[in-house]
Amino acid sequence: GESGSKHIPTPTTTMPQQKTASTSNAYSRMNRLASIYLLFFISGSMAMPSIVLDGGETKCVLFEAAMDTKIKIDYKAPDINVDKDDPGFSPAYISVHVKPSNRVLDTRHHDAPVRSHFHPTNQMLEKTEGRIRHTFEVAGEASICFKAPKSRKGAHSDEKYRFHYHIHIADGLDGDEEDEGDGKSEIKADIDGHLTFMEKELQRIQRGMQSILREADFAKEREALFHKQTENMNNATMFWPIVQVCVLLMTGFTQASHIVQFFKKRRII
Repeated sequence: GESGSKHIPTPTTTMPQQKTASTSNAYSRMNRLASIYLLFFISGSMAMPSIVLDGGETKCVLFEAAMDTKIKIDYKAPDINVDKDDPGFSPAYISVHVKPSNRVLDTRHHDAPVRSHFHPTNQMLEKTEGRIRHTFEVAGEASICFKAPKSRKGAHSDEKYRFHYHIHIADGLDGDEEDEGDGKSEIKADIDGHLTFMEKELQRIQRGMQSILREADFAKEREALFHKQTENMNNATMFWPIVQVCVLLMTGFTQASHIVQFFKKRRII
C-alpha cells in the first residue's frame, strides 16, 4: 500500500577533494625540488671566491705565508678564449709576486741581494680551468693578480670576464707535491719507487710537520710585530695626555699671572 515515490540517493563530492589533495601534493613536490635546486646553486656559487673584470683589467688578492711555503691556486675562467688560432684571441694571465715582510728591498744606490732569490710566477692561461703552483721565496705577502684579456674589436664595452679561484697551502700530506718543468718529478718518482709505503708516509708527515713549523714561526714573528705596535700605541696614549696636561697648566698659569698684573697696574687690588 505504499505510494509510487522512490528514494533517490544524493550524489557524493569525492572527486573535488581528490583533485585538491593531488594538487597540494604536486605543489609540495615542486617546492621541494625548487629548494634542492636553490641549495645546489648556492653551494656551487659559494664554493670558490670570484672576481669580475673588464677587458684588459687587472685585480689582485693578497695571501700571506711563511718562507718555502708552497701554495696551489685552482682557477676557473669560463669566459676567456683559449683558442690561439682565433683572430680575436687575447691571452689572460695569472701572476704571483711576493713582497717580503719587515725587510728593506732597495737602497738609494744598491739593490737588495734578496731580489736574486725572487722567482715570480706569470702564467698565461691555456685552459679555462686548471692549477698554478708557487713557492714563497721569503716570508711575506703575495699579490696574486688576475689579468683579463683585452676586449675584442667590435665587442660591447661592457664585456665581462669571470675568474673563480681557490688558494690553499700544499702541506705535503695530500700526495700532490710534484714539480713541473725541471725534470725533478722523474727523479723523485724513481726514488719513490724504491721506498716502502711506510717510508713514503713518513716523508709526507715530515713535510707536513716542516710546513706547520714554518707557519708557526711566521705567526710568532707577526705576533711579535703586533705586540711592538701595541706597546708603541700604549706609550703614545700615555705621552700625549701628559703633554696636554702640561700645556693646560702652563696656559692657566700664564692667564692667571696676566690677570694679576692687570689688576695691579689698574690699582684694583
